[in-house]
Amino acid sequence: MLDLNPQQISGVLEEGTSFEGKVSFVGTLRIGGQFRGEIFSKDTLIIDESGLVEGEINVGELILKGNFSGQIDASRMVTMLSPAKFKGVVSTPNLKIEEGVHFDGASSPPKPL
Repeated sequence: MLDLNPQQISGVLEEGTSFEGKVSFVGTLRIGGQFRGEIFSKDTLIIDESGLVEGEINVGELILKGNFSGQIDASRMVTMLSPAKFKGVVSTPNLKIEEGVHFDGASSPPKPL
């Protein structure tokens, strides 16, 4: 799950770059830069240690190692790995928070259809 090789990544926003707006993708998107806005996918989003994301995320799976503030809706799982910093609300059926993660917010199960 966490040892993705470069061929498995379908998009990258590297450290030192910034983007504001709406993004949708298929596969795996890795963010190491700054992003503000909305992200939509049924697949996997990775926010690296250098990543700074603010806004609304609606994905299948999120792996958070960096900084996020806002709303997360993940249909499968959210994994927060140290040194992640989270501020907001997360809705997912499976939430894993590693020791050392700064969690300032709330979590809830997914909303019924």
